[in-house]
Amino acid sequence: MMDLNAYIRLFRRWLWLIGAVGLVSGIAGFLYGTLQPDVYEASVLISVGGYIQSPDPAPQEVTAGVELAQNYAILATTHDVLQSAVDATGFPQTVAELQQDAVSVYVIEETSVLRLGVKYTDPYLATALANELARQLILISPTDPRLGVSGRREVPSNFLEVIEWAQVPTKPVGPGRAILALAGLLLGSSFAIGAVMVIDQLDDSLRSADEAVTLLEAPLIGTIPQIRGLSKGTEQTLVYASQPTGVYTERYRALRTNLLYGAENHRDRKAYIITSIAPQEGKTLTAANLAIALAAIGQHVLLIDADLRRPRIHNLFGCENEYGLTNLLAAAPPSLTKSGDPLQTSEELKRCVRTTPVDGLRIITSGVQVPNPAELLGSPAMKEWFTVLQSSNELDMILIDTPPALVVSDSFVLVATIDLPILMVLKAGTTKRKDIQEFCQQLDQLGLSVRGLVLNAVPQRDLSPLYKPYGDYGDTPASGGRWTDRF
Repeated sequence: MMDLNAYIRLFRRWLWLIGAVGLVSGIAGFLYGTLQPDVYEASVLISVGGYIQSPDPAPQEVTAGVELAQNYAILATTHDVLQSAVDATGFPQTVAELQQDAVSVYVIEETSVLRLGVKYTDPYLATALANELARQLILISPTDPRLGVSGRREVPSNFLEVIEWAQVPTKPVGPGRAILALAGLLLGSSFAIGAVMVIDQLDDSLRSADEAVTLLEAPLIGTIPQIRGLSKGTEQTLVYASQPTGVYTERYRALRTNLLYGAENHRDRKAYIITSIAPQEGKTLTAANLAIALAAIGQHVLLIDADLRRPRIHNLFGCENEYGLTNLLAAAPPSLTKSGDPLQTSEELKRCVRTTPVDGLRIITSGVQVPNPAELLGSPAMKEWFTVLQSSNELDMILIDTPPALVVSDSFVLVATIDLPILMVLKAGTTKRKDIQEFCQQLDQLGLSVRGLVLNAVPQRDLSPLYKPYGDYGDTPASGGRWTDRF
């Protein structure tokens, strides 16, 4: 069941479609009204029964007049009456066409008065036919024209008299162009809203941060806006460096703060595994920008690329990948009893750990490709080398980028091997709810839990309005030079 805020987000997202369909439908309605000829209606009023002229009519006379009026209403649209009127006036339509919708006859409620109307594009012909139909009804009735003289008292019940002849209409009837345009607008918008509701019901993608929190039962520690107008190049995707005053950077700062000081996180934690449900959800960019954000406040950070199948960390930071994690795991780890910090004493770590243009940030790339990445990440060597890295006094935080959890088992294997909390990166509008449910089932089977959620690619319209003024104020990229020149 969607709440009110969910409906508001839905309509804001599809407002362009609702408006476009409504506008097109409104224009279509206006054009339809413009192309249709004006139709005029002339009407004549006919009284049935002579009791109207009686100062004290008997009830049976009134009843007889009302009942006769119903009969004359039927007779007025019969073929013979209509054909006689058409012949007398030279009306350009056939009887069949008149019977469709051109001639209307009804009895005014609680009276014996007939209202006979004729619709046509020519107001004069409509008037002539309406009056002639009244004459034809009088002709087929036993009405004596002489009894229509005012002042006569003895008038039979079966008597017809025209009490108001049809006048030439001056204004067309029916909905005008404005009404048709408005009706088209409302009809089109209603159709679009219905279509949006159907699309939304069929869409299985994650809609909001609240939904992510509910499905995964984990705290939300960050929302990253959808990056618009930026290329996929190395210098632009590391937005913390390329846009130090932008709204994206502010969101990574908020993520950093929640990670370090949030109530759900232990302050003594020094390492996290970062993963996602499926590919292309932004886990690697989130890990890299978060690492830069942590280094910006003086933290000594090590970013490890444990995605041994599709590594990207070396591309983001523009370095070679000929020696990295896989090479490290093939070597024997140093003894923890050895004096000195392992980053300074271990030759293998000296070769694997690379510095970056960001002061305080080091990285370990994935290294050469191996045929058995899951087995390598779950090996005793992985656990031993990670213990060595954790023992280093030169590191305040270790972030490990891993493959998508539902694509391969590497992430779960690594979590089980080194027992680290999971930071899950989800992509708004892309991550499927059924995939999240499957991921949660695997977590339950392994007895694991997610420490925090990061919702990536959140549309600007769904961000809190409190962020927008500051984001717009500082959303200008720093000018000049490569991002690496700013560190």
